[in-house]
Amino acid sequence: MKYDWIIGICCTAADGVKILKFHGTQNEVKTKLLSMVAEDREKDTENWDFGCTSIDDVRSEYNGIGYELYAYGCYHDYHIDYTAKKFSHIENA
Repeated sequence: MKYDWIIGICCTAADGVKILKFHGTQNEVKTKLLSMVAEDREKDTENWDFGCTSIDDVRSEYNGIGYELYAYGCYHDYHIDYTAKKFSHIENA
């Protein structure tokens, strides 16, 4: 089943969080997160240390309401975290 997802991207070398929306299944959003890691890795291959390189590396954690998905990339001087959460599971402020 397809859902609306919110994807947050945070880089320790930058300020703020980039927020995107995505519509798809849980596997499709895992694939999207993985492609985002790969795209960022291509921008800075010489500083890439380690991170998610396969769909099995994308972590899925149950938060009591639903699943949150996590991917990451670690570089020499910074790291980037990618988090996806179903829109319906976003808490009100």
